[in-house]
Amino acid sequence: MLLSFQGIAVEVTFALTNFAMKLQAWYRVLQLLIVLIALALGNLDAEKMTVLTNVNVTDGTTAPSQRNKTVVIEGDLIRSIGGDKTDIPSRAKTVDMHGQTIMPLIINTHGHLEW
Repeated sequence: MLLSFQGIAVEVTFALTNFAMKLQAWYRVLQLLIVLIALALGNLDAEKMTVLTNVNVTDGTTAPSQRNKTVVIEGDLIRSIGGDKTDIPSRAKTVDMHGQTIMPLIINTHGHLEW
């Protein structure tokens, strides 16, 4: 009778250990889901609007700079460029550029790397 009791104890111990391992695996999956949800919610901030006021805009052509413009940026896209009468969304972060100039990205396609 002692042998069968030990056998049952081993089976119960194995079952509890197996259950604990499964519970730990589910806990890790839950942690991963929480992290993924937090990252997804963090990306919602990237869609916020930013408005640059009192900015000079150079478009990269031979045209002269446009002075004292208002630029509305949503996420990473420029939604509009206007004058003083441009509607500024209430949820937008507004930055006064104090007459500074913005322009398109310039890429140097010819360069030499030297030490």
